[in-house]
This record gives sequence, structure tokens and C-alpha cells, in this order.
Amino acid sequence: MTTKVLIADDNANNMRLLTDIIRDEGYDVYQANDGPSVISAVYKAKPDIILLDIMMPGMDGFEVCKSLKSIYEAKDIPVIMVTAKTDSIDIKKALELGAFDYIKKPVDEGEVIARLQSALRFKQYQDKLKDMATKDSLTGIYNHGLLIELFEREFAKNTRSGGCIAFVMVD
Repeated sequence: MTTKVLIADDNANNMRLLTDIIRDEGYDVYQANDGPSVISAVYKAKPDIILLDIMMPGMDGFEVCKSLKSIYEAKDIPVIMVTAKTDSIDIKKALELGAFDYIKKPVDEGEVIARLQSALRFKQYQDKLKDMATKDSLTGIYNHGLLIELFEREFAKNTRSGGCIAFVMVD
């Protein structure tokens, strides 16, 4: 399966440069040019990693990163901030909001690939650990803890929307 990379940048030249670098490495590239389209693309494309510019119109990269980390389906996707903002306050803020890494503009092709591959290796290890923690090692079936977590999430969602829910658990 090909790795999917979502690039979010409002500058067409930056988008083109990053897209060329990443496509040349054999990754599938998806693009977004503002915050809301990043959120939308996460649901549609289901990217493995996100390269996110901080300075975008409307919803900036900090807000997007914070939003992504609050969405269940997106919280484990590594986000690499790509920006011209190079002061330590911005770097600290990005990392505190859940960004995995930070690349300063103008970007260096080798650095982009190295940081992308590092984040993807981390995600593979994280996914393997999550799989080990949520599935029975003998049967491969989801374990009790995960089922309770999923039930609680669906129950809360249905309570808010006024819907009904049925739950059967066989041990």
C-alpha cells in the first residue's frame, strides 16, 4: 500500500516544490490550501502523514494541528510543521500542540525526506503497539478494553444526537 502524504500550504510555489519532492520518493500526495480543507482531506484521503504550513489564511497551522489532535480519526497522524517562522516560541507552540516535527523554509529536499521517513517509521511503531494493545494475541480479535472504549464513544455520540444504540458483548 502506498503511503499517503497530505500537504497543506496556501502558497502555490511551496505546494509545488513539496509535492515534487515527495512524489519523486514514490508517495501519493494530497493537497489542501487552507485549514478547513485539511480537516476535510483527513476524512476523505486518510493520510499517513501531514505536512502543514503555519501561516495560512483564516485557520492557521496551529489551530489546524490542535483541531486534528482532537479528532479521533486524526489524532495519531504525525504532523510536520513547515514554515518560515523560525523563532523558538513558534517551534515550542507547534510541538506542544501535538506536531511531530518542524521543518524551516526554505526547505531542503534531503531534510524533508529524512524527517518524513522518520515520522513514518515512528507511526509504524506506534500502529504496531496500538494493534498489540487492542487485539488479543491468540485470536486477533479486538479486546475487551477497546470494545468498552468504542462503546463509550458511540454512546456519547448517540446521547448528544438523541439516537438509540444497541450493544451485545459475548465473552
